[in-house]
Amino acid sequence: MCRKEQINEQKRGKNKQKNKQKDLLNGVMLQTPLSRSWGKGGVLGGERLEWLEDENAGKRGKEQKRVKQSEKLAEERDKCAEKRAQEREKEEEKQAEKKEKRAEQQNKPSQQRVAVGKLDRALSHGKLT
Repeated sequence: MCRKEQINEQKRGKNKQKNKQKDLLNGVMLQTPLSRSWGKGGVLGGERLEWLEDENAGKRGKEQKRVKQSEKLAEERDKCAEKRAQEREKEEEKQAEKKEKRAEQQNKPSQQRVAVGKLDRALSHGKLT
Protein backbone atom coordinates (compact mmCIF):
# COMPACT_ATOMS: atom_id res chain seq x y z
CA MET A 1 0.00 0.00 0.00
CA CYS A 2 1.13 3.48 -0.73
CA ARG A 3 1.26 6.26 1.82
CA LYS A 4 -2.08 7.82 0.77
CA GLU A 5 -3.93 4.54 1.18
CA GLN A 6 -2.46 4.04 4.66
CA ILE A 7 -3.55 7.53 5.69
CA ASN A 8 -7.05 6.92 4.34
CA GLU A 9 -7.31 3.62 6.22
CA GLN A 10 -6.24 5.32 9.45
CA LYS A 11 -8.83 8.06 8.93
CA ARG A 12 -11.55 5.49 8.27
CA GLY A 13 -10.67 3.64 11.46
CA LYS A 14 -10.75 6.82 13.53
CA ASN A 15 -14.07 7.87 12.01
CA LYS A 16 -15.59 4.46 12.74
CA GLN A 17 -14.50 4.70 16.36
CA LYS A 18 -15.88 8.23 16.68
CA ASN A 19 -19.18 7.21 15.11
CA LYS A 20 -19.52 4.22 17.44
CA GLN A 21 -18.94 6.46 20.44
CA LYS A 22 -21.46 9.02 19.19
CA ASP A 23 -24.05 6.33 18.51
CA LEU A 24 -23.59 4.81 21.94
CA LEU A 25 -23.91 8.21 23.56
CA ASN A 26 -27.05 8.99 21.55
CA GLY A 27 -28.69 5.72 22.57
CA VAL A 28 -28.42 3.93 19.24
CA MET A 29 -26.99 0.45 19.62
CA LEU A 30 -25.08 -0.95 16.69
CA GLN A 31 -24.58 -4.68 16.21
CA THR A 32 -20.97 -4.68 17.33
CA PRO A 33 -19.27 -7.05 19.76
CA LEU A 34 -19.69 -4.40 22.43
CA SER A 35 -23.46 -4.20 22.05
CA ARG A 36 -23.84 -7.99 21.76
CA SER A 37 -22.21 -8.40 25.14
CA TRP A 38 -25.23 -6.68 26.74
CA GLY A 39 -27.56 -9.20 25.13
CA LYS A 40 -30.32 -8.86 22.61
CA GLY A 41 -33.14 -8.25 25.05
CA GLY A 42 -31.02 -6.42 27.53
CA VAL A 43 -31.75 -3.13 29.22
CA LEU A 44 -30.30 -1.09 26.41
CA GLY A 45 -32.20 -3.04 23.76
CA GLY A 46 -35.58 -2.07 25.26
CA GLU A 47 -34.47 1.49 25.89
CA ARG A 48 -33.32 1.73 22.32
CA LEU A 49 -36.80 0.96 20.98
CA GLU A 50 -38.42 3.51 23.29
CA TRP A 51 -35.80 6.06 22.38
CA LEU A 52 -36.40 5.49 18.67
CA GLU A 53 -40.18 5.83 19.16
CA ASP A 54 -39.68 9.08 21.07
CA GLU A 55 -37.33 10.33 18.37
CA ASN A 56 -39.88 9.52 15.66
CA ALA A 57 -42.64 11.25 17.61
CA GLY A 58 -40.44 14.31 17.96
CA LYS A 59 -39.76 14.31 14.22
CA ARG A 60 -43.49 14.07 13.49
CA GLY A 61 -44.17 16.98 15.84
CA LYS A 62 -41.49 19.09 14.16
CA GLU A 63 -42.90 18.20 10.76
CA GLN A 64 -46.40 19.21 11.86
CA LYS A 65 -45.04 22.53 13.10
CA ARG A 66 -43.31 23.08 9.76
CA VAL A 67 -46.53 22.30 7.90
CA LYS A 68 -48.48 24.73 10.07
CA GLN A 69 -45.86 27.43 9.57
CA SER A 70 -45.85 26.92 5.83
CA GLU A 71 -49.66 27.13 5.79
CA LYS A 72 -49.54 30.38 7.75
CA LEU A 73 -46.92 31.80 5.41
CA ALA A 74 -49.00 30.76 2.40
CA GLU A 75 -52.07 32.50 3.86
CA GLU A 76 -50.06 35.66 4.53
CA ARG A 77 -48.69 35.58 0.98
CA ASP A 78 -52.22 35.17 -0.40
CA LYS A 79 -53.48 38.11 1.67
CA CYS A 80 -50.58 40.29 0.55
CA ALA A 81 -51.13 39.27 -3.06
CA GLU A 82 -54.83 40.20 -2.80
CA LYS A 83 -53.96 43.57 -1.29
CA ARG A 84 -51.42 44.23 -4.03
CA ALA A 85 -53.95 43.25 -6.70
CA GLN A 86 -56.53 45.64 -5.21
CA GLU A 87 -53.96 48.44 -5.04
CA ARG A 88 -52.99 47.80 -8.66
CA GLU A 89 -56.64 47.92 -9.73
CA LYS A 90 -57.12 51.22 -7.91
CA GLU A 91 -53.98 52.65 -9.50
CA GLU A 92 -55.11 51.49 -12.94
CA GLU A 93 -58.52 53.09 -12.41
CA LYS A 94 -56.87 56.35 -11.36
CA GLN A 95 -54.59 56.26 -14.39
CA ALA A 96 -57.55 55.56 -16.68
CA GLU A 97 -59.48 58.50 -15.19
CA LYS A 98 -56.47 60.78 -15.64
CA LYS A 99 -56.13 59.70 -19.27
CA GLU A 100 -59.84 60.33 -19.89
CA LYS A 101 -59.61 63.79 -18.33
CA ARG A 102 -56.57 64.62 -20.43
CA ALA A 103 -58.31 63.45 -23.57
CA GLU A 104 -61.39 65.53 -22.75
CA GLN A 105 -59.29 68.60 -22.03
CA GLN A 106 -57.35 68.17 -25.25
CA ASN A 107 -60.58 67.80 -27.23
CA LYS A 108 -62.15 70.87 -25.61
CA PRO A 109 -60.90 74.19 -26.86
CA SER A 110 -59.56 76.34 -24.09
CA GLN A 111 -61.50 79.40 -22.93
CA GLN A 112 -59.01 81.73 -24.59
CA ARG A 113 -59.36 80.00 -27.92
CA VAL A 114 -63.14 80.21 -27.65
CA ALA A 115 -62.99 83.95 -26.91
CA VAL A 116 -60.62 84.61 -29.82
CA GLY A 117 -62.83 82.55 -32.09
CA LYS A 118 -65.88 84.56 -31.07
CA LEU A 119 -64.05 87.84 -31.71
CA ASP A 120 -62.90 86.65 -35.14
CA ARG A 121 -66.41 85.66 -36.11
CA ALA A 122 -67.83 88.94 -34.87
CA LEU A 123 -65.24 90.92 -36.82
CA SER A 124 -65.72 88.88 -39.94
CA HIS A 125 -69.46 89.38 -39.83
CA GLY A 126 -69.05 93.07 -39.20
CA LYS A 127 -70.84 93.12 -35.89
CA LEU A 128 -67.95 94.82 -34.14
CA THR A 129 -66.60 98.10 -35.40
